[in-house]
Amino acid sequence: MRLLAPLLLIAAAPALAGVEGVYRLEGVREAASGLELTADGRFRYGLSYGALDEAGEGRWVRDGDRILLTTEPAWTPPAFEPVSAARSAEFPLRVQVTGPDGSRMSWPVDVILTYADGTETEGYTQPYGYIPDLPEGTQVTAVKLGLAVFGFVSAPFPVDLARANDLTFRLVPNSLGQPPFTDQPLDIEGDDLVMLRGDARLTYRKQSE
Repeated sequence: MRLLAPLLLIAAAPALAGVEGVYRLEGVREAASGLELTADGRFRYGLSYGALDEAGEGRWVRDGDRILLTTEPAWTPPAFEPVSAARSAEFPLRVQVTGPDGSRMSWPVDVILTYADGTETEGYTQPYGYIPDLPEGTQVTAVKLGLAVFGFVSAPFPVDLARANDLTFRLVPNSLGQPPFTDQPLDIEGDDLVMLRGDARLTYRKQSE
């Protein structure tokens, strides 16, 4: 990652009094992350953890014993848009998702089916799409698409299998891959900054000014 690599290469230095400087994530296995706060109120941030890669920048302010990060430009969630809907006798239902250019997605997309009784089941796309094992007569009323690694699930798309059961959607990434920070707090603990994100407690240790 272009923003992350230079942050992680900076050698450790003695503790510094100001909050401005370069920080590195400590204590999280298989994760690499860096944060830089500059004196003009700007920040750069990068994170690589499993299938999740983020890089972005924006502005920071100090609020008592906390730092607040806001990504710029403002974060816009990804979206999925319908591309085609056809009828096929080969399967009860197939859901396919392409990238923005129409090519096959490089990672699986979550597919959540809603049934007429309100219950839901979840699967994910393969290279051929997602073909669920539906008993005859099953009524699917909606499909939702998600990217679990980014914590995103779309609004439901209405489905009528009697009219179309071969559905193709396209991913519109928008700000995908940028950190979705709006006044994201980091607690100042000595020379560390601590971010609570989801179920994780992320400790960033100061490396240099």
